[in-house]
Amino acid sequence: MFSDFAIWYLFLAGTAAGAFLWAAAIDIRGAHVLARNSVPFRSRAGFHGCTVLLAFAALMLFLDLGNSYDILYLFENPLRSVMSVGAWLLTLCLAVSVAVSVLLLLGRSATVLFRVLELAGLVLCAGVMTYTGVLLSSMVSIDFWNTSWLVLLFVASAVSCGAALVEALSFVLVGSSRGLRDLACAAGASRAVEFAALAVFLLSRWFAGGAAQSSCATLFAGDLAGLFWGGLVLCGFAAPLACDMANRLVRVPVLRLAGAVSTLAGGVCLRYCVVLAAAYSAITVNVT
Repeated sequence: MFSDFAIWYLFLAGTAAGAFLWAAAIDIRGAHVLARNSVPFRSRAGFHGCTVLLAFAALMLFLDLGNSYDILYLFENPLRSVMSVGAWLLTLCLAVSVAVSVLLLLGRSATVLFRVLELAGLVLCAGVMTYTGVLLSSMVSIDFWNTSWLVLLFVASAVSCGAALVEALSFVLVGSSRGLRDLACAAGASRAVEFAALAVFLLSRWFAGGAAQSSCATLFAGDLAGLFWGGLVLCGFAAPLACDMANRLVRVPVLRLAGAVSTLAGGVCLRYCVVLAAAYSAITVNVT
């Protein structure tokens, strides 16, 4: 049903929105509202990272659509379909993110315009994070996706991956983990929420029976077991947790980067697992 382009679109859009969320939260938390150059470095990294990832997400969406007619049709009416709503959300979010990045580069972060765009970006990014789950859960022909728990899972994953992106970019650009302790703690908490959301989602699909249960079986012991246990569980959750625990014992800064990269890799595996495990469900039509 979904190409690799679409799967990467879901990951990039969600992660970018999560990064903007964390960048804005860090900025607002310690901002001197109209003080010049008050935006922390971590927030700057998150804002710029969001812009780059949203641009790639838009590219993945266009490549998935395949031709200009489908692209124009998608944008003709924002309320035509769930996909149209998402395309408009992505476009508006990208426009706001670009504007925020430009103001940062020009040193105009102390302006009222910057603060207005920051708040507008928060609202739009919340919509993008939610949309990535709604797009799949709205497809009633696929029991594995047709649950609101999937929306919660994708939102939690976007928040977790967004924190990991900000953490990774900050470490790479600065060359140390100084000032990242609070963000690392927040990232760990968000991963815990994501893991809980994943467990609830899979339990709900297992007990739903039928095609949904078959999809779970494919993940647990079928063709996708390697991707699920090795990519999602081990790389996405166990490895970051191990890096956090090891860093507390031996204080090796690069472990923070390793944990953040593992979280992002797990986010990619999550989208692949959810999409590839889907199976069509029989739909009963009553004719009177």
